[in-house]
Amino acid sequence: MQEIIRLNNLNFSYGKTATLKNISLSIKKGKIVGILGSNGSGKSTLLKTIFGHLKPKSGEIIYRDQPLTSYKIQEIAKRISYTPQNPIFSLPITVLEAVLIGRAPYIGNYEFENAKDIEIAFESMNSIGIVDLKNRYVNQLSGGEKQLVSIARALAQEPEVMVLDEPTTFLDFNYKARILSLISSLNKDKGITIIIATHDISYSISLFDQIVLLKYGAIYDMGEKSDVINEETLSEVYGIDLKVLQENGTVLVIPKQQNQPNG
Repeated sequence: MQEIIRLNNLNFSYGKTATLKNISLSIKKGKIVGILGSNGSGKSTLLKTIFGHLKPKSGEIIYRDQPLTSYKIQEIAKRISYTPQNPIFSLPITVLEAVLIGRAPYIGNYEFENAKDIEIAFESMNSIGIVDLKNRYVNQLSGGEKQLVSIARALAQEPEVMVLDEPTTFLDFNYKARILSLISSLNKDKGITIIIATHDISYSISLFDQIVLLKYGAIYDMGEKSDVINEETLSEVYGIDLKVLQENGTVLVIPKQQNQPNG
């Protein structure tokens, strides 16, 4: 399987605080990679370095056998898209206008969207299942609908790699299931490599071809689900005793019951 992204001894710091420590990782084309870890483990920071938003203190990111730094920002945006944890649409724009923002890397200065850009925006909305929302104002949508718009905008970039930060956080069961099914479809039907940081282990774990467990900014363990998803490893990573229940391919991760005080 062809490698699409490689991280070599990546380090990043906010001031004097080391956030990423010697991260080395190979991501294969067409795979879904899950980045797991507790709050403050470095998940979001790692994602932001992968798509070039943050510059590492040391180490390098290789994209298609070339350093990521050798690409212009516009070129990166045509290849790697990013969906934030809480998509913010501050301007009163319609869903169609929001999705068209994803075409920005293809539009020159002082130019406007052309027929192809609009066609791709509609294709993206259709793939996500939100064409019926095209004339709605984004700031009037629910949290789940905004997340779908954000993913459609990222898809309109025509990326090879989609990076998603906590795509199901704060969403109800319906939208969690819908978004995870959508991610699977984008991977299988369009061949997009997908990198996801998430806390929703039980919901999303079935998607992952590879799992990376972060603890204090370093890789604690990584590999296939069967290799890294166990009670001992997850309890160490999250700092709490966890129980892992598996049945017919479904994995449920829950806290172990603590002894309750008498009285």
